[in-house]
Amino acid sequence: MAADRAYELGPGDAEVLEIVGMVWLCTSQPEKAETALRRAVKVAPLNLVAWGYLAMTLGWGGNEREVAEAQQMLDDLIASTPDHPSLPYWHYFKAGASFLQENYELAAEHARKCVEMQPRY
Repeated sequence: MAADRAYELGPGDAEVLEIVGMVWLCTSQPEKAETALRRAVKVAPLNLVAWGYLAMTLGWGGNEREVAEAQQMLDDLIASTPDHPSLPYWHYFKAGASFLQENYELAAEHARKCVEMQPRY
């Protein structure tokens, strides 16, 4: 698979790792996605998009501990970078994680924020 080859060729390239992580997530390989995205944020700790994707991966498909870790990541991203272009998506990721935790009020709050910021999403 192309993602496997890209991972082999770019193990230190945060952008490659970010994209490969998303490919693996979208092709039902969450463990591989988590590995690539954790490496991406280790290589480039200021890559906030990769942090968001890691949080989505953990928050939407992780175990209880991983979902809690994702929620904290998203809280930190939202609080520390309120003007970042990814902010609506981080609210969307938080809504999904909150829904899976059966915290429907919090899920609805973050879904509303996402739609307010990105009405066509």
